[in-house]
Amino acid sequence: MKPAIKVTLAYLAVGFSWIFFSDRALLLLVASSDIPYSVGLQTAKGLTYVAVTGILLYFLVRRYIRQIEQKVKELEVLNEKLEEQAVQLKQSNQDLEQFAYTASHDLQEPLRMISSFMAQLDKKYHDQLDEKAHQYIYFAIDGAKRMRKILIDLLEYSRIGRLTAGPSLVNTKEVIKECVEELAPLIKQKQAAVSIEGDFPTLWLDDKLAKLIVFQLVDNALKFCKQDTKPVVDIRGEDGGENWSLTVKDNGIGIEAAYFEKIFVIFQKLHNVSLYEGSGIGLASVKKAVEIQGGSVQVTSSLGNGSVFTVILPKKTD
Repeated sequence: MKPAIKVTLAYLAVGFSWIFFSDRALLLLVASSDIPYSVGLQTAKGLTYVAVTGILLYFLVRRYIRQIEQKVKELEVLNEKLEEQAVQLKQSNQDLEQFAYTASHDLQEPLRMISSFMAQLDKKYHDQLDEKAHQYIYFAIDGAKRMRKILIDLLEYSRIGRLTAGPSLVNTKEVIKECVEELAPLIKQKQAAVSIEGDFPTLWLDDKLAKLIVFQLVDNALKFCKQDTKPVVDIRGEDGGENWSLTVKDNGIGIEAAYFEKIFVIFQKLHNVSLYEGSGIGLASVKKAVEIQGGSVQVTSSLGNGSVFTVILPKKTD
């Protein structure tokens, strides 16, 4: 039975029953020769009212239900379109990652050849070339090296989330110590001070992605330091109940608020490569690795006053 009919029948049953029995009760309570006739008219009037309003209710409910059914159909169509777009987007992302992997892998060999032949050219004809020619060769070799570095970083970026072992129990403090040890040569070169404080629980994380996040953030803090200033990097962990946050604070050059979103976009660089090395992929890799694990990353900073990068990760139990 259709919902509109059910609602109408229920309304009629309640209405008719109320009018009939209330009027019968009135006859029992009041004794008068004129009452039965008046009650009969009142009953007829009431039943007519209930019948008419019941018919109106039926049409209103049916119209309302049809509108709901139409909206449901529209939502189903929209959901189907969204699912199709999600599948297409996923496929596009996979195609893009595959293209980035293939391009970055296949282009490295020609760049190695360029660097190698330019070096041989400089070595074989060194005495016959003037200073300008040597400068051109240097620019070509340096450009090839920087391009190769970009391709290697792009290759690693395309692998994030694809070539991982999945979540496992990870000692976050050990991960941070390992990354700091790997960066020891740069820390020594910069004469930097690195501190590790706070809460560092064992969490269900992807070990490789966790290391990537920490390494890139600390490496970033060491690279973008002020000239003639020793870098100070504070790494702090904080237990937030359902989440765990990792904060990397530095005393570097800082970032203008207008670029807080831009720095997490791949290939976006704020500084000339001659001043600060980098491919513009590091922070984009951090963002991708964090989001794969259901977390978020943000930055607070001001120009000339250092930066604070905060990664928030959910404390998953399995």
